[in-house]
Amino acid sequence: MTTSNTAIGEHPIASIPAKGAAAAYAFPARPLGSAETASRFGRLRKRIPLTARGLCVLIFSFYLIAGPSWNASDVVATVVGYSLLLLIGGFTLITFVQSVTFREQLRAKLSAELFDASAGGTTRALPIAGTPTRVVVSTSEVSLVPMTLLEMEVRFLNPGVRTARHLIAGRSQGGRTLIEDMVFPHRGAWQISALVFSLSDMWGLTDIAWEDKASVAGIGVEVRPAPHSGAQVPLISSAVRAGDSIADLLDRQGDPYDIKQHNPADGMKRILWKVFAKRGELISRLPERAVTPEGQVVCFVVANPAGDAVCSEAVHYANAIAEVDLQLWVGCEGMGERASARDAASLEDLLIETVWDSAHTSTETLCSDLTHLLSEVRETVQHARIDKIILLLAEERFKDETSLELHTKLGNMLEQDGIAPVFVPLGASGKAALPKGAMSQVERLFVHQDSTDRPRDPAFFKRFLGICASRGWEVIMQQHF
Repeated sequence: MTTSNTAIGEHPIASIPAKGAAAAYAFPARPLGSAETASRFGRLRKRIPLTARGLCVLIFSFYLIAGPSWNASDVVATVVGYSLLLLIGGFTLITFVQSVTFREQLRAKLSAELFDASAGGTTRALPIAGTPTRVVVSTSEVSLVPMTLLEMEVRFLNPGVRTARHLIAGRSQGGRTLIEDMVFPHRGAWQISALVFSLSDMWGLTDIAWEDKASVAGIGVEVRPAPHSGAQVPLISSAVRAGDSIADLLDRQGDPYDIKQHNPADGMKRILWKVFAKRGELISRLPERAVTPEGQVVCFVVANPAGDAVCSEAVHYANAIAEVDLQLWVGCEGMGERASARDAASLEDLLIETVWDSAHTSTETLCSDLTHLLSEVRETVQHARIDKIILLLAEERFKDETSLELHTKLGNMLEQDGIAPVFVPLGASGKAALPKGAMSQVERLFVHQDSTDRPRDPAFFKRFLGICASRGWEVIMQQHF
């Protein structure tokens, strides 16, 4: 079986490098005993195409043949026993032959598009976290024997995406088209690990399952974080040289010291009435033009897979810096030895590439990522000293002593290096909840959607603010509009 890489737009389904697909979530593992038992049962199930129901029917048919039929010459037991045995044998043979045929001949190709419900269809854009993404699987001609079913499911390497099981029955003149709306919980390159197939009969007596991994190797869906949430982070230069500044010719946000001849559009509040009383002229007072320091901006994004809101704010901040023509270096959690981002586009790519590495970072690895960023900046900027660094983070990360210690050590490390940290906490984690439309009615009743992360304790964040106040670290609180 082969799966072609069909791109909608530019690259909604893209080839994922092996390096980015190596890491996975660090979810709590099952006990070793249960894992071994499940593995043994799975291997046994692959060898025996009978389900539990089919095995019970087979035992019952042997009982009727060896018991009432043989000992009491019961005609009804004989007919029922041999009929059940023939039924199970026939379905087993049919299921086995069809599964061998489908493994050799069945072909499929995948495509993905961002689904826009307001527009009534799909759009040619990269999928967005928390937004339905329409995944289309096109198969070659599939013809099934009556009373048999073929199930197909797309399985991803990393957990977190709910996928549907598609049922295929009957005969078709051409190929089948299977449509599914998937919701990806966060950004990342979601690699498809396998196409899972299962062939069974309608009575549930036989079932043969197999996976196709080779045909989808290196194929996945690249999901970008949700758009900007609305927070406004001020532009802060990290390495300012005396005399370097950029005046904003359009925006006036300075002190009201400029004066000019009054215009009716200025309003009555801006008129200098003392000047009017003395000279009889209407003079207005206006704010001075806003001035942005010219220099270099260094930013570090502390964001794990649940920090899409922080990533969106970082991308928006990079675009704002590009508008005033400042130099930018941005690193992020889990970047390792990767190069820093210098613009918004490369930053978004970096945040997507590092999401799986950021899922299991520690205090040591996070400090190492920040050290690597500072070393790169110092090698590039040789005539300016780094005075400040902006740290974008999520308030939800402050949920225990470990998270409090992690952020405090970042500030201590920067302070020892002679750099003033500027913490910018954001209130929303950006973790997307699964829409109700993507779940069945039974799942809504019995499946409890809960994050594996513990909820944020406000006391830890307040303690962090107290530490920042005692150390003289700057904290910029944000308001979302």
